[in-house]
Amino acid sequence: MLATTFPNKTFYPAVGNHEAGIVLCFYLFLTLSISFIAPCNLFPTPIIRSDNISWLYEALADSWLKLGLPSDTRESILRGAFYTTIVRPGLRLISLNMNYCAPENYWLFINATDPLDQLQWVCFYILDKKSNYMDIV
Repeated sequence: MLATTFPNKTFYPAVGNHEAGIVLCFYLFLTLSISFIAPCNLFPTPIIRSDNISWLYEALADSWLKLGLPSDTRESILRGAFYTTIVRPGLRLISLNMNYCAPENYWLFINATDPLDQLQWVCFYILDKKSNYMDIV
């Protein structure tokens, strides 16, 4: 719908915390004041062999590329719904998946040390690209 409403425009999407589940889980969490219920829309990383979130990342990659992201972003979107791209000469955009930093994500108990190497990935771009006088958003 965005691409047809705004043709010839590039969109820079980011993953949120409700893409994989329903808002009802948070409604129940807030209204019942049950503090031990973890949000049900946070899924395990793709490194978990079953019941992982790779189905969502595949759908996001397909739709985000249709919204104008370059094809070289597909690999990192499939890995963890994060990417980087050049917006214009001298300006790089980095979009992170902050669900892997959320304290409510109980899957981080399995691997809380940068489960998809996203932080290592972003450090590479910040350190490397800053040395080349590129602004990063």
